[in-house]
Amino acid sequence: MRALPGILAACVLGTCLPGGARAELMGSAPAAARVTAGVREALQALKEGGWEGRSRAIVVDIANQRLMLFGEGGKVEKSWRVSTSKYGVGSEPRSYRTPVGLHRIWQKSGASARPGQPLKGGEPIDIPVSEEAGARKVYITSRALKLEGLEERNRTSRSRGIWIHGTSAEEFIGRPASIGCVRLRNVDVIELFEMVPEGTLVYITDRK
Repeated sequence: MRALPGILAACVLGTCLPGGARAELMGSAPAAARVTAGVREALQALKEGGWEGRSRAIVVDIANQRLMLFGEGGKVEKSWRVSTSKYGVGSEPRSYRTPVGLHRIWQKSGASARPGQPLKGGEPIDIPVSEEAGARKVYITSRALKLEGLEERNRTSRSRGIWIHGTSAEEFIGRPASIGCVRLRNVDVIELFEMVPEGTLVYITDRK
C-alpha cells in the first residue's frame, strides 16, 4: 500500500479505482432509521457515558453501514449511509480497522472547504487530481470530524487519525471500503458538520 503524499494515511482508501474516471459529487445518501438491538445497546452506552438525551449524539452502525444522529429524547433526527473499514473492526495501530466504542468529537475541521475539496490535516487545499497508470487517487474531502476514544479499548483513535469525513470516492458509500475512518458523501458530512458541536459523543458499534 503506497501512502498518498500530504494526505492523512489512516483516512485514505488503500485502493484506486479503475479507468481513471473522476467521480462526480453525488447527492445525499439517506439510510433507514430503524433502531436495531445493536443501536439500542449503543444508546444505552451513550447514556452511561454521560449523554442525557438533551443534546445530539451519533451512533455509527457498522453492521448496516449507516450513521444515525439522535436528538432530544433519543429520537432519530437523521440517518445517512456510510463506509467503514474494509478490514473490519479494531483499534491496533496500523491495522486500518474502524474502532468500536465510545468516542467524542474533539475537533471539527474544514469549515471553509468547498464541497468535494480535498483536506490536508483537516484543512482545505487546492491540489490537482493526478492520474497514474489509469487509476484515481482517493482523498479526504469537504469536512472532518476528528474522533477521540473514551475507552481503554479505543484510546488509539485520536493518534490513528480516525475521523468522520467526506470522500472523493462516494460510489463506495454503503459498503465497507475505508481503511479506518467513517466516510460520508460530501453533502451529508457538510450537513452533519453544521448539526453537531465539538464535544459531541459518538458511539461506534458492530453489533447487529
